[in-house]
Amino acid sequence: PCKKNLAGEIVLITGSAKGIGRQLALKFASLGTTLVLWDIDEEGNKETRALAQEKGAKRVFAYKCDCSNREEVYEQAEK
Repeated sequence: PCKKNLAGEIVLITGSAKGIGRQLALKFASLGTTLVLWDIDEEGNKETRALAQEKGAKRVFAYKCDCSNREEVYEQAEK
């Protein structure tokens, strides 16, 4: 069981369009967090956002971001 109440916390997940990133997003969605999703796969990221909202996430922000590009990371972080 989770020992810390994460409701209301902001969670940034990179690589959220599929795989482990998507599974993490769905888990955190059910805990009442605000999700910020970054991935270069914009369509997959939109799917993850919709799934997270179905799992109960109130606030989900999905951005296209290539985490290997420093400037793009800083640009998305500003949002």
